[in-house]
Amino acid sequence: MGESFLSTPMTEAEFEFINFISNHGRSYGTKEEYEFRFNLFKQVYEDIMNHDAETEGYTKGINKFSDYSDYEFERLKGYKPELRQKDEHVLTYFSEVGNPTSVNWVTAGAVTPVKN
Repeated sequence: MGESFLSTPMTEAEFEFINFISNHGRSYGTKEEYEFRFNLFKQVYEDIMNHDAETEGYTKGINKFSDYSDYEFERLKGYKPELRQKDEHVLTYFSEVGNPTSVNWVTAGAVTPVKN
């Protein structure tokens, strides 16, 4: 009796990851994916803790993207490498007719509308 169900106490990062899973409705199919996502989360969590301890003016926090890989996060930002050549055409066009005072990059096809 008196023994904990955990052989070692949970770290603060593990506790926050459990809260993250609960708050954002996450479910991982395998133990390997769970560990992979936890390691991504732990890196983000440590970055947040270091930043908030050292920086004044603003704070960082955990959000629904805290278990995303760099690749997954970049894809969310809408980067489309196939449009790179089109960007060069748009810039060439502008240089021939003069510089515009503003550009709607969504309408120009260079970026996607804001999501999240």
